[in-house]
Amino acid sequence: MKLKSSIIFLLFTSVYLIIGCKKISTPDEESKLIFGQWQYLYNSGGFSGVGGSKTFKDDSRVEFSEKGVYKVYEGNKNVKRFRFKIESNDGYAKYKINFISLGKLDYNYVIEDNKLILIEDITDGYLYVFEKK
Repeated sequence: MKLKSSIIFLLFTSVYLIIGCKKISTPDEESKLIFGQWQYLYNSGGFSGVGGSKTFKDDSRVEFSEKGVYKVYEGNKNVKRFRFKIESNDGYAKYKINFISLGKLDYNYVIEDNKLILIEDITDGYLYVFEKK
C-alpha cells in the first residue's frame, strides 16, 4: 500500500512538473517583449478620460513570465497571480492578454520606447503605463 501511494505521488508530481514548466506559445517574437518585470508609472482613460483607477498603487509592479503567469506586486508583496495567454489583436494594440480566470478583465497591449501600455479590453476602460525594470 505504501509503495502504491509513493508511485501515485511520483506520477502526479512528474505530470505537474512537465505541464507547469512549459512555456506558453506567442504569436511572434515581438510579443515576447512583455516577459519580465514592469514598474507602474501612471494610468489614464476611464469614463472621464483623466484616469483615477485604483487598480495599481504607486509602488506596484507587474511580472509576465514565459510560463504564462502574471503577478502583481505592491512593494515586495505579491498581491495577485493569474494564468494568461497571448493572442494577436487587430488595431493599435497588436496583442491581447487573455487571463485564464473568470471575472478577470483582459488587456490589449503595446510596447513602445521601453514602456508597456496595458489597455483594458472594454469601452471607456483605463490605460496603464509601465516601464521595464
